Amino acid sequence: MNNKILEKLNNIGIRFVRILWCDNANIIRTKALHRATLSDYLKHGVGISAAQQAIPVMYDAPAPGSGIGPVGEVRLIPDWDTFTPLPYAPGHARVLGDMVKDNHP
Repeated sequence: MNNKILEKLNNIGIRFVRILWCDNANIIRTKALHRATLSDYLKHGVGISAAQQAIPVMYDAPAPGSGIGPVGEVRLIPDWDTFTPLPYAPGHARVLGDMVKDNHP
């Protein structure tokens, strides 16, 4: 499966893949990965701080009283069934990320 994904990206000229998630403020956020590094993230996804879920709309810090701090990580596992090349950004594509607790060593 992984080789098929990488081959498809090469065939259609994708250089960057954006992994999307929706945070608790209902803001769509993304983490972009370059094609050259993507093979490292296919199995375990990419890590983000758990505090990303507590970032409010008004400022770039965890919301007071949220109980979420800068320590801890979650993984965004790409759901390749949602893969979509971006027509407004040649060489870029997006994929939704499944957020899972980090159990990866």
